[in-house]
Amino acid sequence: MTYDPIPTVDALMALLADCADVWDTPDRSGDPVDILDHGRQVAAVLAERHPEDEELQVAGLVHDIGHHLVPGDEAGHGAHAATAVEGLLGPRVARLVALHIPAKRYLAAADPHLAPPPGYETEEDVLGEARQLMAQTGGSVTLTTEPIEAVGAAQAVYAEVWVPMDRHRERAERTAQLAAYRVDDTLLSHAPRDAVAMHCRPAARGQEIASEVVDGPRSLVRRQAANRLPTAQAVLHTLVGTARRRRRTT
Repeated sequence: MTYDPIPTVDALMALLADCADVWDTPDRSGDPVDILDHGRQVAAVLAERHPEDEELQVAGLVHDIGHHLVPGDEAGHGAHAATAVEGLLGPRVARLVALHIPAKRYLAAADPHLAPPPGYETEEDVLGEARQLMAQTGGSVTLTTEPIEAVGAAQAVYAEVWVPMDRHRERAERTAQLAAYRVDDTLLSHAPRDAVAMHCRPAARGQEIASEVVDGPRSLVRRQAANRLPTAQAVLHTLVGTARRRRRTT
């Protein structure tokens, strides 16, 4: 480990500010979104879905700082971030950060229908945790390779990026393999009339989601994006307020 645990809220704020110009890949070969902006996006979605869970929102804000702490360590970035924040933010936040891919699955709605194409199947550990969480709430997880079947009873159709930031060089291959899974008006026509379309952004229009959907009447994409600034402000307010309360009691 080549970094020290983050000792204070001020130090965390300084680290987040530094992330405003840091990408998850040293050569910036992924999408042009820095770590701070990505953290704000995640925190915004978490605030919308879990408004009372401040620890979860904070975990979303800081979950990728490991890329800045140890550049180039894609496999270990979650563990690095968790180690750095545990003393300041607590063990639950650290665990969510360390396991933020399963934590993302935690946000899935009850009875999700997952439609991974061949070669893109959900990891067994993630799937196992999702099934456990759904069982606790009386739900279930359904797997299918047919996108039309997946949206048939959906209340929300959530598009995911086809080309992660660390897979930029696979763009052409992935686009060809995933074309049938594009969320467009044709796919949405097979969903219930009140189903909505979502995307955490940044969205690659014409790839995982069509412009006609992003800009259409069933889209919540812009509303999701609008939550970023107030959510980031709320998280910062909470962190600063906590620090002030601690200082008054010491």
